[in-house]
Amino acid sequence: MPGTMSFRVKNVEAIQDGFLTLPDRIQRAVLRRAVAASGRTIRKHIKKNTPKSRKTKTRELWSAKTAKTRASNEARHGKKNPLADSLKLKPSSKWAGGSAAAKAGIIGTVVGHDKSMARHAHLVNTGHRGFFWSKDWSGKYVSGNQYFNKGVKASKEAASEKFKENTKMRFEKEVTKHFKRLVEAVVDG
Repeated sequence: MPGTMSFRVKNVEAIQDGFLTLPDRIQRAVLRRAVAASGRTIRKHIKKNTPKSRKTKTRELWSAKTAKTRASNEARHGKKNPLADSLKLKPSSKWAGGSAAAKAGIIGTVVGHDKSMARHAHLVNTGHRGFFWSKDWSGKYVSGNQYFNKGVKASKEAASEKFKENTKMRFEKEVTKHFKRLVEAVVDG
């Protein structure tokens, strides 16, 4: 998988002053939602670039047994394109060592394939040695199409915009809600 992606925000000092007046819990909630929104944008771009086995004509090369198994899986699970359907978002709270990441102040989302649905995803992306329906290597290499990397590159600008837009919207909502609570507490008190 490609490396990390970071964003720059203009007028960070002015925004930070208002942001720091919010409780930590609300700050994290705003950032978690913004990071998740940008992660969804990245996933959408990767899905667009994901190859479909129906169009690559690999289905024509399947054995009868493989075709029968795949057909029953489609009927059972409704998965027409398991490679695209296996793309998932995993928030930092679900990472191995997620509590340590939270203590360090790390908020993130990983976009990747669910290995239980598409164990072959890395092979399609980066390429592999050819074992064409046998246990022996054919001596040929199958090149990858880099769909994952292309999707990440194509989504950089859109994900950055989504992050900024979502942060601003959530920040304004949370500030309004937080200060309404403070005013109500003062009026009631």
